Amino acid sequence: MRGVRPSCYDSGVAELRVRRERDSAGFLRRILIELDGADWCGLRPGEEQTVAVPAGRHVLRARMDWITSKALVVEVDADEVIELETSMPWRAAVDMFFKPRSALTLGRL
Repeated sequence: MRGVRPSCYDSGVAELRVRRERDSAGFLRRILIELDGADWCGLRPGEEQTVAVPAGRHVLRARMDWITSKALVVEVDADEVIELETSMPWRAAVDMFFKPRSALTLGRL
């Protein structure tokens, strides 16, 4: 129903803001950000996205094809803004073969 807040927001609303560095590795591709197991957004170098989430625990991961970041768990309180940054560093060119589950970076600022 329009105008009715879902019960999952009864604990309050927080904000997650993620930006992608102006990295040059993979600059033609988007890094996809997963939020609680679902695709949330795709970021090109220099882009930023923001989403409102219920207060509590959330799991994020960056992904591009078969390479990912390590899972990042964040606890957010109502009215809190969490800033995150992701990138595909040049070392990912090697890590994608030897450490594909941690080739991308995703962390809090």
